[in-house]
Amino acid sequence: MKVSSVTFVSADDGWVLGQVGGRVRVERTTDGGSRWTPLETSPPFGPGPSGAPTGIRFADLVHGYVFGRDALDVTSNGGQSWQQVAIADEDGASDGTGAADVEAAGGRVWLLNAAAPYPSIYTATVGSTSFGRVGRAGNRGAFVEVHRSEAYVVGFEGAGPVPPNLEVATTAGVSNRQSPCGGIGADQGTSSASGQSAGDFVGLAPAITPGVLYAVCGGDTTSTTSASFLYRSDSDGRSWTGVTVLHACVAAALAVTDSTAFVACRNGGVRAAPLTSTTSHSVLGSMPVQYVGFTNDQDGVAISGVAQSQAGAGDLYLTRNSGEHWTKAAT
Repeated sequence: MKVSSVTFVSADDGWVLGQVGGRVRVERTTDGGSRWTPLETSPPFGPGPSGAPTGIRFADLVHGYVFGRDALDVTSNGGQSWQQVAIADEDGASDGTGAADVEAAGGRVWLLNAAAPYPSIYTATVGSTSFGRVGRAGNRGAFVEVHRSEAYVVGFEGAGPVPPNLEVATTAGVSNRQSPCGGIGADQGTSSASGQSAGDFVGLAPAITPGVLYAVCGGDTTSTTSASFLYRSDSDGRSWTGVTVLHACVAAALAVTDSTAFVACRNGGVRAAPLTSTTSHSVLGSMPVQYVGFTNDQDGVAISGVAQSQAGAGDLYLTRNSGEHWTKAAT
């Protein structure tokens, strides 16, 4: 199976979304990825103008979400059955009725709808299919990351040196925080809290310490010396400090464990940056990587490929020793 998305709720329990022979399939593991079993009932995700679903997220062992531009499928029994939920189309018939991104934590699920160019932010309690709108995202191509009771929404503004926003959504509405990224075309270089680096906001992840966040700004793909930039905030994203420059890495995703920040590079490999250091080193070879994530300090996953889409779907890799060694999963 060519994997497009993966989700784990514990070191042992996880699901992958992908395609086999052009058909959408979800597979389940209960042993940390050593063995995978297809679900007997696939999500009812029908063919649409935007193709197959792009993501899967589970909040716990029973509540899960398969999503894409054209549909959102929800299960409350671990995937034994699925219900299709239509998300509000607010900007016209050209928008899909699905979701661009979904994340769950702390008993709530957060999603960005498929509205273009700027999606709206919705939330519901886990187990409910009644999503309430809390505001609009200020960025194109936005994604959401949940930290405690807040949903952080980041993305890119498009061509030119337009700084991407960092927004925080709660059930009460949406507010702005400071972004460390300056957009494609901005001046290169690491910066203090008052400056910005080149690159779009492509990754954000909380550390185990309350209030501490890490962010990565993607490299300028038009540059012959592409570099991405890792930042740290000790104030829930209100100010940022440059940590390190990730040379020759066009960042695609970020994950943070108790000890290390891991950055997936679209032009090859994963860079591991210890949180107590300003250096980094490469892991997982030189293949393009579109996603990296960790369930805890030891157990992580990565997906090869160049984008989180049907065309960029790839192979799933697993680590059980904090990213030191990776094994290709037999999905």
